[in-house]
Amino acid sequence: GQGTYDHADGSKYTGEWKDGKANGKGTHSLADGSKYVGKYKNGKPYGLSTKIWSNGTTKDGSWVEDLFVFK
Repeated sequence: GQGTYDHADGSKYTGEWKDGKANGKGTHSLADGSKYVGKYKNGKPYGLSTKIWSNGTTKDGSWVEDLFVFK
């Protein structure tokens, strides 16, 4: 289904869920106003994503072993 989870650090995930974990398309919004938009698998960001800074600047990249690597 769809849902939102607010983290204690002020960030939140909004998007698709399966078996209690983020799975599918979603957005992870950070407390500083930036966000990652992309896919999630088993509760973690997965594959291609876009980082959007609070000033509107965007940059595409991929998640590799829990690190976001810019193209």
